[in-house]
Amino acid sequence: MGTNYYMQYKSKTCKCCNRTDKQTHIGKSSCGWTFSFKGYREDYNNPKIISFSDWFNTLKDEDAYIINEYNEIVEKDDFFKLIYEKEKEKNNHAKQHKDGNWLDEQGNSFSGGEFS
Repeated sequence: MGTNYYMQYKSKTCKCCNRTDKQTHIGKSSCGWTFSFKGYREDYNNPKIISFSDWFNTLKDEDAYIINEYNEIVEKDDFFKLIYEKEKEKNNHAKQHKDGNWLDEQGNSFSGGEFS
């Protein structure tokens, strides 16, 4: 079982219903696994993100915020704490499934494909 996380922008979120048509998948946290990041190498709808540093810098934008798949807002500090805690897990998606996946310079797991 796991939880997906998404980035949204306050300026693109409806004030009435809290919905947006612009949502970017950050990745997934699963029990027993390091955090699995979604990477964007050449996606014209999303910024180029190929490392944790790229995600960190993108999420520093004051307009950006994080929600989980249950539409709950996740504080950025709590999200980054989760990432650091998950580094201790023994399973890493990119190490075990090479096709279309990569490790960034810090050993974080990235996938360029879709995943749920």
